Amino acid sequence: DLRMSRGLGDVYKRQVPKTVFLIGFAERIVLVIVAIGIFWCLRVIFRNIDRSESPFCEKNVRMIFWIGILVIVYAHVKCLLFPVLYLLAGVGGGNLTVVNPAAVGLGLLIISLSYIFEYGVTLQRESDETL
Repeated sequence: DLRMSRGLGDVYKRQVPKTVFLIGFAERIVLVIVAIGIFWCLRVIFRNIDRSESPFCEKNVRMIFWIGILVIVYAHVKCLLFPVLYLLAGVGGGNLTVVNPAAVGLGLLIISLSYIFEYGVTLQRESDETL
């Protein structure tokens, strides 16, 4: 008759569901915080457009740039940070993706859009000075 010992391994096995839950909960909180940051930037952009009737202002350029950064951060948090935490906790299956090229490409596209808007700010300023 084989008996299982009630040692540290048994205690660890009981803690694994809690660990998985806590890491998953922390992941969702971080992703929601990043998403809130993106929506806050969009709110600022639309509020500035409503106030000045032009999307070409310095604050909008900064907000578009930050949206691009936050999209890249969101992708890395989802694909890299938390899978590493699962792996370090010993509960991951090794499903580790270093980078999500589509999300990084989208983030870089949004950042490049901010530079186009920066040029638009210059053109808007020159247009306002000539009138």
